[in-house]
Amino acid sequence: MNILIPALAIKKSGGTTRLLRNFLSAIGRIDKENKYIVCVNKDYKLNIEDEKIKVLSFYIKSNLHRFYWDQFEMRKLVKELKIDLILSLLNFGCINPSVKQLNFQAGPTP
Repeated sequence: MNILIPALAIKKSGGTTRLLRNFLSAIGRIDKENKYIVCVNKDYKLNIEDEKIKVLSFYIKSNLHRFYWDQFEMRKLVKELKIDLILSLLNFGCINPSVKQLNFQAGPTP
């Protein structure tokens, strides 16, 4: 299965950085079957040494540009890379995607 992880919202440091790095580290150890494609902002350097995890960098100028990317460019990428699942760890992802999508929402429980 090809799994896309859009992570364009990540900045240079902070909780989201730790969340993504910890998730990818765990996936590298436990998932031997699936392939992961992680999309990051060009300003964020993510070095992963795992053949199952590929990192793609995109230049995102603003929050509005990121919204555009999430809704239109991601759809093109899903088709081009034959993605089976969008796993959105850090944001809301795509509205009405053409494939299944899981949205992870971190935060305090009510």
